[in-house]
Amino acid sequence: MPQTALSATSTTTDYLRASLCRPALQALALLCALVTTACLPGKRDNTPLDIGDLAKTEAGGADLGASETVDAALDGKSADGLDASDVTGPEVAPDAAPEIMPDGIDPELPVALGGCTTDTQCSNLPFGPCNTGICNQENGLCYAKDLPDDTTCVGDNCTTGAKCSGGKCAGAAKSCDDKNSCTSDACNPSIGCVHATLHGIGCDDGAKCTEADFCVKGACLGKQKNCDDGNVCSHDVCDPATGACAGLPLPKDNTVVCSNPEKACQGAGQCDGTKNCVTKNKCDDGNACTDDLCGVGDECLHLGKTSACTPQGASDDPCNPGTCTWPEDGVGMPTCVTKAKCEGKLCNQTVCNKTGLCSYTKLETGACDDGDPCTADSSCNKGQCKPGTSVSCDDGNPCTTEACAPELGCVATPATGAAACNDGDGCTSSDACASGKCAGKLVVCDDGNPCTKDTCDPAVGCKHVANDDGAACPGGACKGGQCVK
Repeated sequence: MPQTALSATSTTTDYLRASLCRPALQALALLCALVTTACLPGKRDNTPLDIGDLAKTEAGGADLGASETVDAALDGKSADGLDASDVTGPEVAPDAAPEIMPDGIDPELPVALGGCTTDTQCSNLPFGPCNTGICNQENGLCYAKDLPDDTTCVGDNCTTGAKCSGGKCAGAAKSCDDKNSCTSDACNPSIGCVHATLHGIGCDDGAKCTEADFCVKGACLGKQKNCDDGNVCSHDVCDPATGACAGLPLPKDNTVVCSNPEKACQGAGQCDGTKNCVTKNKCDDGNACTDDLCGVGDECLHLGKTSACTPQGASDDPCNPGTCTWPEDGVGMPTCVTKAKCEGKLCNQTVCNKTGLCSYTKLETGACDDGDPCTADSSCNKGQCKPGTSVSCDDGNPCTTEACAPELGCVATPATGAAACNDGDGCTSSDACASGKCAGKLVVCDDGNPCTKDTCDPAVGCKHVANDDGAACPGGACKGGQCVK
């Protein structure tokens, strides 16, 4: 790597000329002690220093070499050939405030460009975060030398993975995205990421059951989706997983009144458990063999009928169905008459004989339902339903604890503690259980190489694809996926 000398101004040259006129031993003694702190303090760039400007004299402007200028000074001669004893300058009073020279050089110090003898004397000069000072033994000047590429350096608060490249400190831009659409994310090199809250603009809160989302002081809020289907016998809900509306039937005998009475002899409607509104006729006389109507002037009418019927408190009986029978004298209304009914028995075959009586035959085989949701494969044995094997409630989710309740069946509850798990997503890491689900943190695929495009595929994880050759990168161009100066 070529060496580059530090630069100075013409004003500094005038000051040096006067300083070198002091006794040679004093100049040489102080030269090495001050070179590490007085050689152009504050200079942090990597531009070369034009030694020729320091060698020009005021009188003739002749261009001398850097070594000739320094040698002349040490021999007691000024750069224009005058004897050092002939050169006079203003004496600085002891109590006078020192004049501040360009680039922060104090004229009270016997500053000289030359005089270093070791690299250590040049190592602390502010050449830059990716340079170090070295001493040229031939002319006693400090030079900047680039640190090796890929040397870790300190970037600003908006840079990550900073490394040296061609004498410059560069790195990848820090991502300040906080995944909040209601903040404006930016990076300040002095303090790092800053997030300004937004207000009154559209956003997406990620919830499928909200709409018209907008930002309110940095938070995305939405209006609950209206799922009202207009049916008072349904409980209208929104599925948070899909955003679809659903109407669940209100239970039977719900206290909700679904319709007002049409007439005085008709009661208010009640939900029947299937999202239907049923109105009860106040004229119902409890006789299955009459049609009960509300007549003109709110008068109840009971019209007799002859048909199959079901008595109150009884169920349909295929062996002995109920029938409407009129009184023998023809006075009054028909009534529903039925014989003994055959009740079904589990693991028994029911037979209705010619006399209208029921007979039961025990079954030795055949599937049956023992009424326990925690058993399966129940079967008949000597007229009894024998429980089968216990059902397995394992749902394959390591983040839930499964159990079987006799009245409910399999029930899964979130496992306690953040147990380790695998969500099967290659773009997450440190997977753990939370609220019954396995989830992990998003992996960072940035490899710090400006010549690669870093993405993540859930199936395989991080992918690094080289940019096209010739694409711009800090300090050079991409070639073969690497930044070449």
